[in-house]
Formats: sequence, C-alpha cells, structure tokens
Amino acid sequence: MPTQRAGAPAPDASERRGASVVEALVSLLLGLFLTSLALTVVARQRAAVAALDRTSDALAAVRVARQLLGEEGRDGDARRDGWALSADSLGLRAFRGVGYVCGPGTTPLDLEVEVEGVRLPEPAKDSILILGSGGEWTVAALDGATAATPCFGDTGRVAETWHLSGIPPTGAVFARYFERGSYHVVDEALRYRRGMSGRQPLTPEVVRTPSSVFERSGAFVTLFLEVEGSAAPWHISVAAGGEAPRG
Repeated sequence: MPTQRAGAPAPDASERRGASVVEALVSLLLGLFLTSLALTVVARQRAAVAALDRTSDALAAVRVARQLLGEEGRDGDARRDGWALSADSLGLRAFRGVGYVCGPGTTPLDLEVEVEGVRLPEPAKDSILILGSGGEWTVAALDGATAATPCFGDTGRVAETWHLSGIPPTGAVFARYFERGSYHVVDEALRYRRGMSGRQPLTPEVVRTPSSVFERSGAFVTLFLEVEGSAAPWHISVAAGGEAPRG
C-alpha cells in the first residue's frame, strides 16, 4: 500500500474544503450564467414570435375588412340603399345574391326567378330589391321561397318561386336579396351585427378603437382602419371597393 513520503506535510483538511467550496461556487455561477443566457434567448424568441403574430393579425384584419366591405359596397349606393352611418358603425343592406326574373308566378305576389349568390334566400331574414322594366326599384319582404323549374336553360343557377309581401313592379327583370346588417369598429375588432343579435367579431382584436372610423363623402363611405402591428393607417372604400395606405 502507498506510503507518505518522508518529510512531506500532510494535506490540510481545511484547504481541501476550501477548494471544494470554490469549485462549487464556480459551478454555481457558471450554471446561473447559462440559465440566464437561455432565458434571455427564449424571451427574445417569444418577443419575435409575438411580433410576427401581431403583424400577421394586422394584415388579416386589413384583408378581411377590405374583402367584406368591398363586396358589400361593390354595387352599393349610400343614398339609394339607405345606409346609416356613425363614426363607429355602418348600417346597410347586406346583399347576399341576385335573382334573374323569369316572369310572374301563379299569383300577383309571386315571382319566378333563377338565383345565384353567396347563399340561397332565407325568408326569415331576407328582403328583395326588385328592378322593374322602367328602371324603378321596389322593396318587398320575402315571405317564402319554393323550388321551381329552370327557365333559362342549363345555367347552374337555382330556380325558385318567391312569395313576396307586395306586388312586384310591372315587367320585373332583375332582383337582389339582402339582409339588414351593420358593421362596427368597436372593442378592438371589426364586427358584424344582423338584426338584434350581438356584434360578432370578423377580425382579430387588433383594431385601434375609437381611432378607426367610418366617414361619408357623397354617395361613398370610407373606413379609416388603424391596426396594431401596422405602421400606416388604411382607408377602405365601401362603395367603390379597394384600399390604400393613408399617410
């Protein structure tokens, strides 16, 4: 077995303990440094992801507002269609499709049509705007709709008999069906309300309210839309469609 060399001093126990404490402190400090570095990297990654999410939500809000309001106002007219405007809301006839008139039905209140649109007419909530041969528009409630025989050949449209609340104009040639709705820029989103229902969000909640506002200019309405994560405000023309940044 090994023996201690003659004349060599024995290791001091306190020195060994001191060395162990220094090593432990160095290891602890190194661990704390690495942990802090890792947390910093994670925090920066989270901030970067959050910034990307905000930018994505901002672009989505602009895209949805442009698409929906552009569609609503593509053939719209603020005076003809009875738009109701305030700084944070726009009430309008939200058109959902068109009817190509085949002719009168079996009663004076019936109209034979072929329908196409984003959905079929729903008597519980839709009204009809009917164009007569003289260029006049007449509004009637839709009391019912039943399947009918196509009259224009193989067009792919749905043939229906509309049962109306009033007599359609003489020589009716075209019709549009709509629901009464309103768009709102409130509670950090663009929202839609039909009738007395609640205001349902259409965009992520990144809209700056109340700085986002609707404004009228003649027959046209513009939504000035400000969103979090977007450097420039946007203006969206409801009656003409399209958008552009506003400096």
